[in-house]
Amino acid sequence: MFLQFSTVFVKKSKIDKKSNFVLSLYLNGLLFCLKRKNCSTIAEKMGVNHDSVYAFYRDPCLYKSILKDSLDGIADSLPTDKGKWYIAIDEVLIEKEFSENIESASFNWSGIRKGPVKGLSVVAAVLTNGKVTIPLGFRQWFSKKRFPDKHKTRIELAIELMIEFKDRFPDATFVLDGAFTSKMMLSFCGSNKIRYCMRFHANRRVIINGYEEQIRYHNGIKISGKRKQRFTIGYYKGVMVFFAARRCMCKNGKEKTVYLVTNEGVSANEAFRAYKHR
Repeated sequence: MFLQFSTVFVKKSKIDKKSNFVLSLYLNGLLFCLKRKNCSTIAEKMGVNHDSVYAFYRDPCLYKSILKDSLDGIADSLPTDKGKWYIAIDEVLIEKEFSENIESASFNWSGIRKGPVKGLSVVAAVLTNGKVTIPLGFRQWFSKKRFPDKHKTRIELAIELMIEFKDRFPDATFVLDGAFTSKMMLSFCGSNKIRYCMRFHANRRVIINGYEEQIRYHNGIKISGKRKQRFTIGYYKGVMVFFAARRCMCKNGKEKTVYLVTNEGVSANEAFRAYKHR
């Protein structure tokens, strides 16, 4: 017998018993199935037939609405005004390499495959404090070549998500990787008083102490001797920011310096602690 997780999710929703059963089956299947999560493997794990699980997809609008309302309710009930909370925004590529009839599937770069992969790309946002993580929403990315009328850059999609959630969670810090770090993004955050911490590419030119240079070569942030990290103020494309640098060990055993950019004048430790939640 599987646990009735749906009673938590849908206790305020008016749905019939059958829909409640289908939703419970699907949620528990996602949680407990350790194999690839499709209808067949979920059905095998839950001890039911394939059609019982597939019923979830026969009325996706109903279940999508219930799940979103329930997750929104959980997120709004969290004490986000206490402690440190973060909204992590990142791009996710759902591979659909052999798809032929999925209209929006297109080729996009995969960091894992180190090359272009056919699939669906979304920019997603989650709320987290390191212990609790709740999905908030996403925006789908459309290829400019295939869908010029629907295309928006990933930075534009991330900004849309920030606009949606900045007033709802005013005390949260947004954390993003280096693909989203641009003058457009930093200026937007500055004008909207949004706290952020982002990865910063080593080859970008910055101004520190009145001198411009690539950040990896800049003496104003360079780590030397026994120092492990540095934190300083500077400018990127005319925007005043704080830079953090830390020596880190790569998986291959080699050492490299990682850079972050933030608008919170804290410390290198605090900046890297925040970015870890991404």
